Amino acid sequence: MNTHSHPVDLARDPAACRAAIIEALGEGNLSLFLGAGVSLSSGRFLGWSSLVKACCENVGVSFDDTQAEDNEYLLLAGDRFKKKCLHEGGDFRERIEDCLYQNRQSYDKTFMKLDLLIAIGALVMNSVRGRANCVVNYNYDDVLEWYLMYHGFLVSIVAQYPELLGKHDIAIYHPHGFLPLMAAFRRHRSAPEQVVISKDDYQEAISESSPWNDFQKGQFGSTVALFVGMSGDDEHIQVLFRHAYKKLVKYKRVIGFMLLEDTPKSHKREEENRDRGIIHVYYPNHDALPDYLLEICRDAVVR
Repeated sequence: MNTHSHPVDLARDPAACRAAIIEALGEGNLSLFLGAGVSLSSGRFLGWSSLVKACCENVGVSFDDTQAEDNEYLLLAGDRFKKKCLHEGGDFRERIEDCLYQNRQSYDKTFMKLDLLIAIGALVMNSVRGRANCVVNYNYDDVLEWYLMYHGFLVSIVAQYPELLGKHDIAIYHPHGFLPLMAAFRRHRSAPEQVVISKDDYQEAISESSPWNDFQKGQFGSTVALFVGMSGDDEHIQVLFRHAYKKLVKYKRVIGFMLLEDTPKSHKREEENRDRGIIHVYYPNHDALPDYLLEICRDAVVR
């Protein structure tokens, strides 16, 4: 059983899902798609809801805590935050950075010991056993770039698309914007119109005219996607799943696998995502995720 197996059959067999991920890693056609859970796992960054709240409070915009889990409300709150910044003549990117990094000036060596960064690094670092061939990061921060560069890996940062790639060990794409902490990466900082935080931004991102959509759907079509730190609730990613799978279904191939903590909330979209070519793979708790990824790396050695 592999990525050409029927989604229902794959979903029933976690071992087959694991084997398919290992095969994709070994063949060099695995792509990583990273969500807020990756940055949040460090304990140093705010989650999406907390970040939007902090941005609103930073400029004196009201935020209703009772709606903090409502994606539509968060996008509209992002609208109010952005409009307030623009009305006052400020750079809303700077406000996001203030809230995102919480006055941090640089990364210290404690970040080197974060289990999830270590595991993701193992997946993308060059090895004869195979590696993930690109990273699509929906977060604004540059902690992964910093981590890989610290280890001597050459990273190509793509914060606008299309863009020519230079010489690199791994390319990291930021479809929702890139607001780096490190001065070495500041030249890649996204322009204001490229930072997705409001309802208007999301509607623009979803539009067929967005070149980022072509890129992401192209990745879904040419690689096996592994989603890490994502809930699958994002409106934009759901649209991309639907459009991409319409083309893949005739080739009887799934888009990829979404790694999720085994909670009732994680199961809510299981059938819907499966019908769009995304198979849920569950791990028992958040601490088990780095081990799952590292075991993938080790098992790929002996496949």
